[in-house]
Amino acid sequence: MKINSREKTYKHNSQAFSFIEHLKSHEADLKLGESSLYYDFPIFKDFDGDLLVSQLLVISKKLGIIILSFDNIESSDNKLETIENLEQLQSIIFSRLLRNRSLRNSTTTLKFDLNTIVFNSDISKTFEFEGVKCISNFTDLNAYFLELNSQSEIEDSLYTELLSTIEGSKGIIKPKERGNISDDKKKGYVATEIEREISTFDEFQKKAYINEIIGPERIRGLAGSGKTVVLALKAALTHLRNPDANIAYTFYTKSLYQHIQRLITRFYRQYDDKDPDWNKLKIIHAWGSNTNSGIYHEACEVNKIPFLSFSDANFKKPGNAFDFACSTALENDISEIYDYIFIDEGQDFPESFIKLCLSLCKNGRIVWAYDELQTIFQTKTPSIESVLAGSKYQGLEEDIILYKCYRNPREILVTAHAIGFGFYNEIVQIIKEKEYWHDIGYQVTEGDFNIGDNIKIERPKQNSLETISKHFSKNEIIQVEAFDDYGKEIIFCCENILNDIKDGLLPEDILVIVVDDRNAKKYLNDIHKVLSENNVKCNNIHSDKFSIKDFSINNHVTLSTIHKAKGNEAYSVYVVGIDALYSLKPSVRERNLMFTALTRAKGWVKISGIGESAKRWKVEIDKAISISPNIEFTYSKEVERALKRDIIETAERKSKQSKILDELLAEMTPEEIMLFLEQRKVKKKL
Repeated sequence: MKINSREKTYKHNSQAFSFIEHLKSHEADLKLGESSLYYDFPIFKDFDGDLLVSQLLVISKKLGIIILSFDNIESSDNKLETIENLEQLQSIIFSRLLRNRSLRNSTTTLKFDLNTIVFNSDISKTFEFEGVKCISNFTDLNAYFLELNSQSEIEDSLYTELLSTIEGSKGIIKPKERGNISDDKKKGYVATEIEREISTFDEFQKKAYINEIIGPERIRGLAGSGKTVVLALKAALTHLRNPDANIAYTFYTKSLYQHIQRLITRFYRQYDDKDPDWNKLKIIHAWGSNTNSGIYHEACEVNKIPFLSFSDANFKKPGNAFDFACSTALENDISEIYDYIFIDEGQDFPESFIKLCLSLCKNGRIVWAYDELQTIFQTKTPSIESVLAGSKYQGLEEDIILYKCYRNPREILVTAHAIGFGFYNEIVQIIKEKEYWHDIGYQVTEGDFNIGDNIKIERPKQNSLETISKHFSKNEIIQVEAFDDYGKEIIFCCENILNDIKDGLLPEDILVIVVDDRNAKKYLNDIHKVLSENNVKCNNIHSDKFSIKDFSINNHVTLSTIHKAKGNEAYSVYVVGIDALYSLKPSVRERNLMFTALTRAKGWVKISGIGESAKRWKVEIDKAISISPNIEFTYSKEVERALKRDIIETAERKSKQSKILDELLAEMTPEEIMLFLEQRKVKKKL
């Protein structure tokens, strides 16, 4: 039996607490092994706009759905109001479930029972009123549950569909139509199954979004663990519960605006038939300007603080412009203008921005989500102690870790981390804390990171998607090839893409990533040419450097450089030109680019290059594949010495410079960028 709420959220309700404790202790007797419980969830708006909340909901394979109230209904007024609310809630849940054709027998009946009961130990005796069972003691409750147990059990696929509908995860993704493929060894079949697997929330995601926000919260996990999805659903439910509250959802990447708005809308409409009120729930960029709203700009405007543009702030503190702007603002008294603030992509923000959000928000009700280990040299984020320092808040109300990665199969993720850190060649970075390995979904099963220790780290099955691993071996999931001839590499890539399409994948399920910057144009043009000759359309992101194109287009294979592929993903990924990332030995930057390329793959990845450098990569990658899902190495004196070099600081400096360039380019038109580059050319000739 899974309890999808944290104990502290229902412990104050003595009736609910004793009821849940009773079910836990009698789980086997009442056949509740495959059941889910939800406290103060789900919530819906009725036709009059009034909020209806299920005090407790039980979904069980044996019992169907039971909606519970813990109200004391001894008085006639309470009795009528409670029964009316239960009937209204039952009616809304019934109508929502009936919309899902997978859950209904006919236009008027469901494939499982839906019952309502009132349980309160202060009721003098058990009775029935207006068709609702009102139960006063656990003996009668047990008898009622055992009576319901006599019905036929809900099958697995139906149970999963039912949970998805109630929990709101139907708002995440709609599986693409890939034809009627029944062969479970076909990639198209497996891709569709992966989408079905993604469409349900795991236990940590549920506990992250179901309950109300009462103070500072943090949500963290690897990229692909569902933080944006959880944050969007949490924002939608918060707006549903508090329609008059001023809510902000802020983020770093400007292009995410439409995606976030679409996600929040889809989730909100799982529980109300209207769109959110965007005047109350603002999707707002972090910085802002005199023409575009932003959290920092609003803070300055409301508190009469001089606003610093990027150029102003960067002149004062090059490389840390936004940190300087936010830190300067925090030197003033800040008024609380929001009731809730949701911060996405927290890893991209300076600590000062999180502090600014905390100051702007009433009762510290911010939710801060960030990627753990976004790059192989970003192994630390601001501590909660430093973020909350100087505020009236002593700690987090919730610190939620999402252990499961939904983006990459276990085989790809473990291999990518092994290659990124250099465990099977020369280690360039390492995590020595067992707790941190645990936080990113691994277990250190051997060694303590002392000199001479043999270290063994494992990624458990439950922390990755299982579908692809059930149908394909790890050598089918990841393949690396080294060629003596460039033409052979192009043929290898194109032939396998054509086979992917024959295997049921859609062209847009496929992504080619070039990691050889010098020859990127040639690679992509040659691949484009071969695929076009075979009637396969391509979306060559690199063909026009100054236009902004959709990364993925229906019925087109995506062709991209590694730099434009960041933040995107596809089921089948081809990483070409890997020889360019191996000179005498791969640097931190080169390993990080390889890590980024591999982790674009949601299903399968083929890696290729030419010459001796590609062969050296092949040896290292093949070793990582063979040892996965484990990582094994010896923590030696050489490793300890290597980690004292300034290699990490160099990589971080380059990352900051890249971020500054991204921010500058985001404010320029394509024409301005071209003029700027032409001016640079002229200067170089002088």
